[in-house]
Amino acid sequence: MIRSFKSSETEKIFQRGHSQKLPPAIQRTAMRKLWILDAVTDLNELRAPPGNHIEALRGGRTGQHSIRINRQWRIYSRIEKIKILKNRCRKLSPSRSDPGAKR
Repeated sequence: MIRSFKSSETEKIFQRGHSQKLPPAIQRTAMRKLWILDAVTDLNELRAPPGNHIEALRGGRTGQHSIRINRQWRIYSRIEKIKILKNRCRKLSPSRSDPGAKR
């Protein structure tokens, strides 16, 4: 259950609004994922649709989990806060990022 939002833009999307700061292309999927996040009572329920790609985070984000919106955007959540952030990771070679990709 979502109790609060760290980002007002994320909250707008959750409440069927439109965010001027987030790309329109991700907003419908983000809204659906936020509704799923709001409905679950256990973290393991998020693992059922594999498309969520739920991951426990480490380092400065220990205690948080990410749910994939698309390849570039994630919803980062903690028990008390939720925010949509752009995923910033280095590019991997095709062999490391996709085992089935041609080199």
